[in-house]
Amino acid sequence: MKQKESNPPNGSRARMSRLLKDWRGRNHLPLKKIAADLGVTGATWSRWESGDRFPEPDQIRALADYIGVPVCRFFCDDDWQCPGCVRRQR
Repeated sequence: MKQKESNPPNGSRARMSRLLKDWRGRNHLPLKKIAADLGVTGATWSRWESGDRFPEPDQIRALADYIGVPVCRFFCDDDWQCPGCVRRQR
């Protein structure tokens, strides 16, 4: 049975895609290592990174913790400083 795809808020796929690509580029980690660490396939990470798919709700916290960002970074506009991000920067 095909898994139901998450339906993220507008712009979230592009934001997540950009965050994941930038993070992986800065950290020079192979896709297979990241995927294994998160318990997903390389194809799944690749789809998240390309913006073809969005993680399921139960995967978002683990993903945010792994790359070191608050969950809200996947949903907030880049120029918006949400309270969660501001508190975390202090």
